Amino acid sequence: MSDNVPNEKAAAKEFLLEEYKAFSNSLETNEQSGETRVNWFIGIIAAGVGGLVKILADGKIQEYQVTSVTIFPGGNGLLSEIIFNVKTTDPTWTEDGGTPADDNWINGKCYRFDFLTTDIEYQLKNKRLCG
Repeated sequence: MSDNVPNEKAAAKEFLLEEYKAFSNSLETNEQSGETRVNWFIGIIAAGVGGLVKILADGKIQEYQVTSVTIFPGGNGLLSEIIFNVKTTDPTWTEDGGTPADDNWINGKCYRFDFLTTDIEYQLKNKRLCG
């Protein structure tokens, strides 16, 4: 029996070392995956807000509030849906949706875009109405 004790200790040591390596690799993989998700999230939000700023930059908008940015699968890739409120005196902003509110605010405007990604940028293209 005394001959088996060193072998059992070596086996237990080897087992624990392998478990530690597997656990360490798992943590590293999860960290890399988390960083990728955060980078995607930052890119999506930046593209959404950037696209909205481009839409609203025609000088007729006094203020805007982004209330929601959603990315979901579409027919040929990802779609981005941006719901926002705008403050404007231009009456044409209510023609394609939105609810007029006090102080020239129009609530619940919604646009959809094709959300395109490359290795170096995120783009919103092909603006259309929601629904």
